Amino acid sequence: MVELKKNRFALPEAVGLIVGRVQANRKGFAFVLPLQVGKPDVFVSPDNLRNAFHGDTVVVKVERRAAPGKTAEGEIVQIVQRGQTRVIGEFEAHGDYGYVIPEDAKLPFKVYIDAAHTLGAKPHQIVVAQILRHDERHRNPDGEIITILGYPRTQGIDEQIIIHTHHLPTEFPPAALHEADAFPDKISDEELAKRLDLRDDCIFTIDGENARDFDDAVSLQRLDNGHYRLGVHIADVNYYVAEGSALDQEAYQRGTSVYFPDRAIPMFPERISNNLCSLREGEDRLTMSAFMEFDPTMKLVQYDLTPSVIRSKARLTYTAVRQMLKDGDATLRERYAALLPTLDLMKELSELLLQKRMARGSLDFDLPEPELVLDIQGNVENIIKAERNLAHRLIEEFMLAANETVATHLTWMNIPTMYRTHEPPDENKIALLNDFIGTLGLHIRSTKHLHSKDIQRLLKQVRGKTTEHLVNTIALRAMKQARYTVQNAGHFGLASTCYTHFTSPIRRYPDLIVHRVLKAALAGEAFAEEMQERRRQHLDTIAEHSSMRERIAMEAEREIVAVKKLRFMEDKVGDIFPGLISGVANFGLFVELRDYFVEGLVHVTNLHDDYYEYREETFSLVGEHTKKTYRVGDAVRVQIADVSVSKRQIDFLLL
Repeated sequence: MVELKKNRFALPEAVGLIVGRVQANRKGFAFVLPLQVGKPDVFVSPDNLRNAFHGDTVVVKVERRAAPGKTAEGEIVQIVQRGQTRVIGEFEAHGDYGYVIPEDAKLPFKVYIDAAHTLGAKPHQIVVAQILRHDERHRNPDGEIITILGYPRTQGIDEQIIIHTHHLPTEFPPAALHEADAFPDKISDEELAKRLDLRDDCIFTIDGENARDFDDAVSLQRLDNGHYRLGVHIADVNYYVAEGSALDQEAYQRGTSVYFPDRAIPMFPERISNNLCSLREGEDRLTMSAFMEFDPTMKLVQYDLTPSVIRSKARLTYTAVRQMLKDGDATLRERYAALLPTLDLMKELSELLLQKRMARGSLDFDLPEPELVLDIQGNVENIIKAERNLAHRLIEEFMLAANETVATHLTWMNIPTMYRTHEPPDENKIALLNDFIGTLGLHIRSTKHLHSKDIQRLLKQVRGKTTEHLVNTIALRAMKQARYTVQNAGHFGLASTCYTHFTSPIRRYPDLIVHRVLKAALAGEAFAEEMQERRRQHLDTIAEHSSMRERIAMEAEREIVAVKKLRFMEDKVGDIFPGLISGVANFGLFVELRDYFVEGLVHVTNLHDDYYEYREETFSLVGEHTKKTYRVGDAVRVQIADVSVSKRQIDFLLL
């Protein structure tokens, strides 16, 4: 309800208002992201923000409806709830009072700190300030310092800032640690007797070099009828983490593990994530196994889902598998001779599964991911292209198959569960994408008839061309973000009609929930319709919370990578690099450096040879007199003019 006038209230949608959360931009404007699913975002200019800040929940009045390819515009009429209760920033002393200047440039205010509330902070220290009150007449809220993190540039300070900014929990409550420590190391004979015993089977893990929590293992056989029998064996976390326990409650609150370049913030205590549930080589571990039988056309002809116990025969890495299967490394092939027939068969099956998936329209945005090479102190030594080899794709295909099989089974059983949903892109986003690719002579169908194959066809058309990277990037930006739902709406990106997350219960809470639902189904539990509806509502709450926690984790992970990149570039001011224009706006050119996957801005005021006009229809800047044109995809050379970690920005000069 919103208050219209004194003592008069109405539902927002009934009077043309939208309730949403403010997502501010460092340039002063903001978008309001509606809380109601399916409603479009609303652009709000700086003059119409009404003292609302990033993260606030507000009521916005739409002043101009969205036109094709455009965003609706509006004005904030009411602040429902402040989103910022704590601010991280640098302390600035002024005698008997001080200010905390937020690290986040999206927060355009200072927090006033009375001398009695400084906690002894010294000037220029990075602190955490609790906001005590907002005064609607003034921009600067009152607060108190509750934590002193240290001075800028000290080791680990960037991680601490991001951890506190996103409210990421780093300590486990004593009750959760006590539960984790109480489990015996040895699995009881009684429990083993209840499970399918796979300890003698050829089962192994394939993970990254630095992985410590192994939650999936794989096996494969060729049957006498020529079919493939794939086994995907997932850590049975639910055996140790009972519903409603302290471990369960903490995992729910966290929602997911968070991964920084040099550390992880796990969802479970180390005894669970890296010991009891981790599928270590040579150790008995409880699992949930999905066996899938595929015929030569990759049709799933039979499957079996069952609790099991395994003993991994090897801890393989992606690199080692690639060296054996692609490079023919003789030493490794001799060392793992017993596994080679299975690995060769896995390569064969994964390639067939990939072909089948692509044939139905699954999308594969071939975008290089940066990998930060760190020194012993956690500083970035180099930024390289992350490897995505045949071993990565092999495991990816097997996990996708298991997730689809579990989702299909639970749907067929008509049991409320959680799906991993990816909806088709919005019509406005496709219109913008069409505007851009139209300048390249390309086109895709409108949203009403859009199929993932249309996007796939576009990606094929630019494969191997100079515009490939940019078209892939802009097409990816047009996609919606996947989320967790109780309603099965399919997965657009995978061209899957039924998909869930089952394969990573150590690091994702929704996977643990799916394990619980599956176990209940396998045990034959049946519920009245009233109970089913209550379960559905409960799962809906979990799905919404898990989607939110996933977004927070992704933002934190992206931000620390961005900060590390900026730190790496700080000593390169004045250096010259080749790059590609990755974006064009009325205020300048975005350029991505080819060497380091780093993006910066050439501001239009630094284009001194002419007055440049932005041509929206061609996504270009055109000189008024010279007619010189800068377009997305053009190769350029730039010099680094400035690097600002606080603004999260690099300024370039065009050569």
